[in-house]
Amino acid sequence: MTPSHRKPDRRSARPSLCATFQTWTPTSSLYAERNTVERCINRLRNWRGIAFRFDKTPASYEAGLYLCGAMLWLRSITPHS
Repeated sequence: MTPSHRKPDRRSARPSLCATFQTWTPTSSLYAERNTVERCINRLRNWRGIAFRFDKTPASYEAGLYLCGAMLWLRSITPHS
């Protein structure tokens, strides 16, 4: 085996990172937007037809998304009793 084909020793092996690698730190506003999107997606999953993609055509699937979105929006602006 040539030296380049040997497995590196576990103790001396270090992970290789790109030189331009930077850590990502989320801001509170970005986190709030992401949380809003995730909650919306989870509410959309409650609709069985949307979650399991029963609609055959992209147009009917898109119409279902619009209908579900409108229902969620109406529910959010209607006062709860």
